[in-house]
Amino acid sequence: MTEASIDVDPRGATPVARLITRLNGALAMIMAVVLFAMMSLVTADVIGRNFFNTPVKGGFEMVQFLLAIIIFISLPLITWDNGHVTVSIFEGYFKRHFTHIQQIFVLCVSAVSLAVIGWRMWVQGEVLAEGKQITGFLEWPIAPIAYFMSALTALAFAIILVLIVMALAGKVLPSSAPTE
Repeated sequence: MTEASIDVDPRGATPVARLITRLNGALAMIMAVVLFAMMSLVTADVIGRNFFNTPVKGGFEMVQFLLAIIIFISLPLITWDNGHVTVSIFEGYFKRHFTHIQQIFVLCVSAVSLAVIGWRMWVQGEVLAEGKQITGFLEWPIAPIAYFMSALTALAFAIILVLIVMALAGKVLPSSAPTE
């Protein structure tokens, strides 16, 4: 194997695309660990509640935090795979060129939506921080999770901007790349 074959992606991915792919791999690993933690917590809570009459203290609140983490970590992953739910009722009626324009339009609308969600989530984090809002039982601050969700939404926004640039350049988007 030569040095050139190590540096060149067979699909011709840009360095930004390779970086996003690596970042998504790391996010997927984190998501797997968080999902396992949530599964273990719920299992321990159920066993403790049913067999020992001792549930995990604050288990419900911990599961809420872990669920928020899982949902918002998956957002950049799904965005990079271009795997959001779509409805293609009229796709067969349009020519291939219009489908490309439609794809760019949908990406742009998605980018605006993600920007608004990320911004509003950040504002909500500020409100929660100013009010020193905490959970009911564990008394954990809620603002950090709102900021975390906002940051992951911003990452998904950045990823969708890369997808828009790729689509405008005529590159194959990740979801439509040929499988091996």
